[in-house]
Amino acid sequence: MRAVLISLAAVFGVTAVAGLTWLCRRDPGINFLPPGKGAEWIFFPSAVEANARAVADLDTLFRRHFTLGRPTLRVFLSVRAAKRVQVRINDQKVDLLASHNWKDVSTAEVSGLLQDGPNTIEARVFNDNGPPALWLSLTGDQLSLRSDQNWIASFAGSAWRGAALATSPRVPGRGNSVDSSERTITSLTKVWPLWLLFGAVALVFCMGGNWWLHRHPLNADWMTAVIVFGFASLWLILF
Repeated sequence: MRAVLISLAAVFGVTAVAGLTWLCRRDPGINFLPPGKGAEWIFFPSAVEANARAVADLDTLFRRHFTLGRPTLRVFLSVRAAKRVQVRINDQKVDLLASHNWKDVSTAEVSGLLQDGPNTIEARVFNDNGPPALWLSLTGDQLSLRSDQNWIASFAGSAWRGAALATSPRVPGRGNSVDSSERTITSLTKVWPLWLLFGAVALVFCMGGNWWLHRHPLNADWMTAVIVFGFASLWLILF
């Protein structure tokens, strides 16, 4: 019986991880940046003071200058952003089809917006619960441009800085990435009633389980089953 339970636990674990991975890649409510070929996810490199977050315009403007040496017949823009984006090329708006999922790539043919010589592309990204991030590629016969560290970024009207890759390592700091004046202890004081509730529930379950086990001893197989299905129940509750 133990071998069967271990096999069931392994199958459940693999299925749960695969399901969670798919959910992270597809669910627009999860702030997970799906990987993609042809470009990199970029964002503003550091936190910005935003004490008036209720009225602050939490957007990041990404900009890139480039030069075309000859006319390009067909140029395609592919873009996605966490979580809403407006793109302009040479100060002309790019019409993108509305998408219900910000993780899907939107495409548009933009050769009519380009010109010989200097060009500028801008993408303004809005995100209401996380750092605005951009994934963009501009490809054509004589053009290959993508979002990378060569872009510049301005968060909520701040000074221009070089954009940072989402894959680059970052040293965790105190506070959060939107309002660096907020400290960890400030966040904890907002959720302490919930932590007390969870602690009380866990204490009751531990004491009740200990009392029940003393009155009804379990053999090894049943103990394995209790542990496996206990973790399965915890997974279902959390996710």
